[in-house]
Amino acid sequence: MEGILKKLETGTASLSGEEGRKLLSYIDTLKQSAKDGVFYRDSLTSDVLRLSATVQPEISRETMESVAKTMTVAQLKEFKTAFEKKKNEMLTAVPQLYSEKNRNNTVSNGQFRI
Repeated sequence: MEGILKKLETGTASLSGEEGRKLLSYIDTLKQSAKDGVFYRDSLTSDVLRLSATVQPEISRETMESVAKTMTVAQLKEFKTAFEKKKNEMLTAVPQLYSEKNRNNTVSNGQFRI
């Protein structure tokens, strides 16, 4: 591919100048899209690894990394949503001063009355 790109850049290919420029522009767009795709996949993979450590700590990181490498982006998204749902079930947010005790049982402080 590098040789073809060099030929197109130097103009020695059997394309017209305008066609070569259009093709180079298209290839540059594809390269940027590929970089964006790699970044997105890496981001999804790191999210899945982070969530799996929270939800399934008994599975080692190395095992999850090897599994995540073979997954498609759709599968990674599916695992991410499943792990997020499981994490939210496990770690429900509760205010610090929350008490589940019945609030109607107030202490009358009878022992302190004179």
